[in-house]
Amino acid sequence: MFWKKQIKHRTEQPKSINELRTARFRGFYAEPYFDIDLEREISWHTEHLKKLHTHAKKPHLFHKQFHEGEITEQREKHFKEHVLDSIPFHQNILDDLKKRLETLHTLIPKRTYLMIHDISRKYGGTPDYFVYDKETKEFFFVAEGLDDARKNWMILVRDVHQICDVMVINKPQ
Repeated sequence: MFWKKQIKHRTEQPKSINELRTARFRGFYAEPYFDIDLEREISWHTEHLKKLHTHAKKPHLFHKQFHEGEITEQREKHFKEHVLDSIPFHQNILDDLKKRLETLHTLIPKRTYLMIHDISRKYGGTPDYFVYDKETKEFFFVAEGLDDARKNWMILVRDVHQICDVMVINKPQ
């Protein structure tokens, strides 16, 4: 028979997130990691970059797809802006997304990440911070204030699925 892992409820209650900014803890804003589907975004940008590289190698495909008739100076400018100049932009975004996902997978198991991500996407209310405790190798979330969506998220993650603890601190005045 399988039992759910008992989550460790944290006894220390910080007054602000600044108390968790120490060498022991590693903290991130939670929304850029859990509110978007990183794997889907990586896939989309990878495919888009393939298309941009194809258009960069064969400009006639771009012009054929978006323009009819003669290639004017305005269309060449459009090609440069939308293909050649956007390749580094999308490459930077792709590298950033891959780095975020890799960072998360080193801190928490993939299945756990997917569960938290699904709850965040479905119900909203992701807390403000994701904090990793380097000493105990555990993670938890910190919310500055509670609204109904965050309270529901907290109940699902902490109580129903017993994934991790969620701490609530009052917003600084």
